[in-house]
Formats: sequence, structure tokens, C-alpha cells
Amino acid sequence: MTERRRAELDERDQAADERDRIAEQRDSTAEQRETAAGERERLADEREAAADDREASLLAKEDELDKLAHRLRERTDQSIDRSLDTLHSARSAVTRAHERIDRSEARLHDSNRRVARDQAEIDRETAASRRDVAEAEVTERDQRDDESH
Repeated sequence: MTERRRAELDERDQAADERDRIAEQRDSTAEQRETAAGERERLADEREAAADDREASLLAKEDELDKLAHRLRERTDQSIDRSLDTLHSARSAVTRAHERIDRSEARLHDSNRRVARDQAEIDRETAASRRDVAEAEVTERDQRDDESH
């Protein structure tokens, strides 16, 4: 073989070696890409799992807060209902007390009118008795005077 031929073969071998080396680098780069993609996917899965956990935790807290708000609304409504019942009972009691006071005042006024009427009758009878006594005294004096004359 000639030197030229050998040089061509060497050059061909070197080119083939270079192609093989570049192919290996390309394969290595592809593997690195796949590894990086796998790592990105793993990290994305981890972030998504963490986000799902946070979301589940927040949903649970939101549910707890909804239940608490519901219980507070129920208690508040019950408290308001009890307060309204108490106010209604108190108003009814006050109304009944006013009615009793009004009836008592009416009886007191009736009693005062009867007392005033009875007092007027007593005053008339007393005046009549005084007149009768005075007349009786005059009549008695006149009789004494007539007897003494």
C-alpha cells in the first residue's frame, strides 16, 4: 500500500474515530438531557405534590372555618331568639303590670269618689243634726221660758 493510501486510511480511521467520539458525546448529551428532563419532572412532581398538600390543608382549614362560622351563626341566632323571647316576656310583664296599675288607679279613684260622696253625706247629716240640735235647744229654751212665765 502506498503511503498515500495509508494516509487516506489513517485519515478515514481518524474521521471515523472523530465521528464515533462525536456520536458518543451526542449520546452523552442526550443522556444528560434525559437525566435533566427526569430531574425537572421529578422536581415538578415534588412541587405539584407539595402544592396539592398545601391545597388539601387549606381546604381542610377552610372547611373547619366554614363549620365554625356555621356554629357561630347558629349560636348567635339562638342567642338572638332567646333575647327576643326574653324581651317579649318582659314587655308582656310590663304590659300586665301597667294594666294592674291602671286597674288599681281606677279602683282608687272609685274609692276616692265613694269616700267623697260618703263624706258629703256625713257632712249633710252632721249639718242636719246640728240644725236639729240647735232647733231642739231653741225649742227647749222657749219651753223653759214659757214655763217660767
